[in-house]
Amino acid sequence: MQHSNKMIAIVLFTAWIGIFSTACSSESHGEVQRVSEQKRAEFEKIGNRLLLDDGYFLMQYVGADPDAALAKAFEAQKTVPKNTGWYLVVKTVYAADTFKAKSMEPQQRKRHFKKVLAYLKKTRKNLEEVLHTSLNEKERKDLKLTADDMDMDIAWVSVETEDLKEAKRLAEEKLEKNTATASWKKGDLVNRANTILGRVALREGDMEKAKIYLKRSSKTTGSPVLNSFGPSYVLAKELLKEGEKKAVLDYLDSIALFWIQPSDRTAQEKRALLKKWKKIIESGGVPDSPAWR
Repeated sequence: MQHSNKMIAIVLFTAWIGIFSTACSSESHGEVQRVSEQKRAEFEKIGNRLLLDDGYFLMQYVGADPDAALAKAFEAQKTVPKNTGWYLVVKTVYAADTFKAKSMEPQQRKRHFKKVLAYLKKTRKNLEEVLHTSLNEKERKDLKLTADDMDMDIAWVSVETEDLKEAKRLAEEKLEKNTATASWKKGDLVNRANTILGRVALREGDMEKAKIYLKRSSKTTGSPVLNSFGPSYVLAKELLKEGEKKAVLDYLDSIALFWIQPSDRTAQEKRALLKKWKKIIESGGVPDSPAWR
């Protein structure tokens, strides 16, 4: 099945929501989800159906047993490599792993992201191999967009594993090629790549450059993801911990220009949330919202 860019976005957003709900539920009870042997057999059958491109069970399969889903994804990337839906399986597992890392201590977080980086790089290698095979124009375009997105994930995780050189290389490369990026992804790229570069600058001890990148990350026209879920606050949080209140307050004012639209039914709630965050920051605190973790 060939996916349009719009369909890929819709499936991914829906999968993220499902995965986050599962992760939140498991963490709130402090339990590790276990799947019975019977369930594993059932999910194996589901995985086989997915190999035949039956995407109906995608969220259930990934949410219930992410390790098995990854194994099936890697199998499918070799069997039906042109189907970008299989790369969404990896992307969804990555989203769940990123969420889990929010509550981890620094060293545990670093070890966790090293494992994440391993499967992201494996997926990216598979993509590169497919891109060198015979593809029609649409197949190549879809896979190239997927590869670009995967590069940004690798850059983000590289910051967490302290491979700053690789994170910087990938983020700068994607910004340079921004004009060739699909229009609905440009807003995400500007926010994400500049956030990565700011985090790198901060770790290299260049506070002024980190603040510049924070400002640049807010200079975006938005996107379906940014307009709905908001931008990244990771760099803002890290700068707050260094006492840079003004830069972060300016960032919140700037993101409001695209995050809060007059036609947005949640505009009032978003304004109230920004007001609350600004009040916390002005008093010397850091917002404790999940978005800031």
